[in-house]
Amino acid sequence: MLTHSLLATDGLSGFSGRCPGAWCRRTVVWLVVVGLFPAGLLVWGQEPGSGAGAAERIRFLSLEELDRREALLEIREKLLAGKGTWEAVSREAEGAFRRYREIGGLGSDDEKILAYVRLHRRTLGILDTLHDLNRDVLAVDVLVGEAEKEAEKNPSVLQYLGQARMQTAAVLKNCSGLQGRLHALAKSAKRRAALVPAPASFASAAGLTMRLVKHGADSFYVSDGPVSRGTVRVLLSRFAGSPDSGDAPSADSEPGGAASGAPATRLTWHSARRLCRYLSESERRVYRLPTIAELKALHAARIMPPVAVWSNTEWRHADVRERTMAERFGIKMVAVWDPAQMLSDEHLFPEFPFAEYPQIGFVVVTGTDTGRAARWARLKPRMDGQQ
Repeated sequence: MLTHSLLATDGLSGFSGRCPGAWCRRTVVWLVVVGLFPAGLLVWGQEPGSGAGAAERIRFLSLEELDRREALLEIREKLLAGKGTWEAVSREAEGAFRRYREIGGLGSDDEKILAYVRLHRRTLGILDTLHDLNRDVLAVDVLVGEAEKEAEKNPSVLQYLGQARMQTAAVLKNCSGLQGRLHALAKSAKRRAALVPAPASFASAAGLTMRLVKHGADSFYVSDGPVSRGTVRVLLSRFAGSPDSGDAPSADSEPGGAASGAPATRLTWHSARRLCRYLSESERRVYRLPTIAELKALHAARIMPPVAVWSNTEWRHADVRERTMAERFGIKMVAVWDPAQMLSDEHLFPEFPFAEYPQIGFVVVTGTDTGRAARWARLKPRMDGQQ
C-alpha cells in the first residue's frame, strides 16, 4: 500500500519509466522504504501532543523497560555484594572481640602491649570497612527510591523493591550497632595498653640502667648506682659548647685517673644539677636529683649507693634559731644522703652546695612515664612489623 502510493507520484513514476524493466522499479521501492523507515520509527515513538512548537521528547518503550531491568539487576548485585561484605566484617569483628578476651592471659607485659596495640589497629581497620559498607548501602537505598518512581504500578517490581529497602534498613541498623561495639573495643584496647605496669627497669640512651622503685602513686626510677665518670665524660663532650659549659665540672676532676665505671665524685651540688640538665636534654626526658622523700623510699627498699649522694631538697633546720640565722645571712644548705655514714652519724645531714668531697656523688631519678616511653621505643619496630 505504502509502496503503491509512493510509486504513483509523478516524480517517481517518471523516474521508473526511464528505468529498464521491473528490476529498476523494485530497487526504487526498497530505497524509499529503507530511507523512510527510521523516520517512521521516530514518528510512532513520538508522544501525543508534541508538535513543531514544543520540545520533542522521544520515548522508546523497549529501551525504558531495559533500563528498568538493568536498574533492578544493579540493585540485586549491590545487595548481594553488601551481604557478602557484612558477613565477612561480622566474622572479623567477632575474631577481634575474641582476641581481646585472650590478651589478659599472655605471659609478659611486652606481649600484652603488642597485642593490645595490634588489636587497636585491627579494630580501626574493621571500622573503616564498616564505614565503606554503610556508604554503599546508602547508595543502594537511593537506587531503590529511584526505581520505585519508575516502577509505576507494577506490583511484582514494587514488592521486590520493598524487600530491598527492608534489607538495606536492616544492614544499616546492624552496621550502626557493630560500629558502637567496635569503637568501645578500640578505646578499651588503647586504655589497657596504657595501664600495663611500667617496666621494672630500662636502659637509657646514655647507658644508665634505671631501676623502678615502687612508692605508691609516686613510684619513680633511680639510676642503678651513682652516675659514673664515664657517663659524665659523655655528657660533657656533648654539651662542650653550651653557654654554661664553663661552669661544668672537669672530666679530670677525679684524682688517680679513676676508671670510667667508678662513681663521679668531687662534684658540687650545682655541678650535679647541671649534669642532670644535660642528661635531660640528651634523653629528652626529665632527669633530676632525688628528693628527701625519694631518698627515704630508697632506704626503705634497701637500695644503698656506695657513696653519699646529693638530694634535690634544700635543708631546713629543725631549730628555729638556726633556721632564722641561716635565712638572715643567706646561708643555703642542701640535704645529703649518706647511707654508709661516711661523713656523718646521720643518714641525712646538711651540706653547703659548693662543697666538694671524694665521698659525695649523685644518683638521678625520673618518672614512670620515662620507663614507659623507653619500652614503647623498644617495641615500636615490632608493632610496625619491622621485626
